[in-house]
Amino acid sequence: MEWNERRTLLDQARAWWEDPEQVSHYRKEVDSGPTPAEQLLFRALPASGRVLDVGCGAGRIAFHLADKGYDVTGVDISEAMVATARDLAGQRHSTATFRQVEQLALPFPDSGFDAAVAGKVHCYVPSRSGRQEFLDEVGRVLRPRAPLLLVSYVVPSEQEADDVLASDALHRRAAARFRSLEPLDTFCGDRGYVHWFTPESLREEFADSPAFELESVREDEPGGFLRLVVLRRRNTTGAVPGGTKL
Repeated sequence: MEWNERRTLLDQARAWWEDPEQVSHYRKEVDSGPTPAEQLLFRALPASGRVLDVGCGAGRIAFHLADKGYDVTGVDISEAMVATARDLAGQRHSTATFRQVEQLALPFPDSGFDAAVAGKVHCYVPSRSGRQEFLDEVGRVLRPRAPLLLVSYVVPSEQEADDVLASDALHRRAAARFRSLEPLDTFCGDRGYVHWFTPESLREEFADSPAFELESVREDEPGGFLRLVVLRRRNTTGAVPGGTKL
């Protein structure tokens, strides 16, 4: 994907998560805590240590893990989400801390975290090369063999998804502005962007990561449209020292 188009999509993602309706929605969700599927995924966390919550939103997962005794840092590209999370942290007397980041370049030293979680974040990064850079950057700040826990969307097949997108006028209008989209790059209205995966393409993409080994992929529920993924940071990674700029 061309650099200018990738940057435009990242800027659109930031604008989407800055929308007051989105911020209000995620603030209301905080008290619900993790879903049963996420609780199952969290079994792969170490018993204690520093956890990075990438794409933390208003803090739903960060507060839960902090209450469990983890030292949690949440990061998000949205200033509004981070401001909301900080406000809630004060109200809840939570030990979780929050930082706004630029395009998911992480302002942390190498190997400083014992685990990371990223709920529905990877699928919002445009282009396969961009998503690999994202994985490299998260891998850089994790200790060797630390887990990265991901939640990602899937669709049953590329053909079924293409059929749906072909009938969606808003998607077609938004997609027409770009020349270098990948198959299954998807638009919700004029702003929202997400890359859908098939179950097979999701596994293939993680299998190609120089930063992580693919440990497990499971459905959130039988026939569900989410996959719960455990990646394990390799002892030696292809991560870029000092961070990357997506």
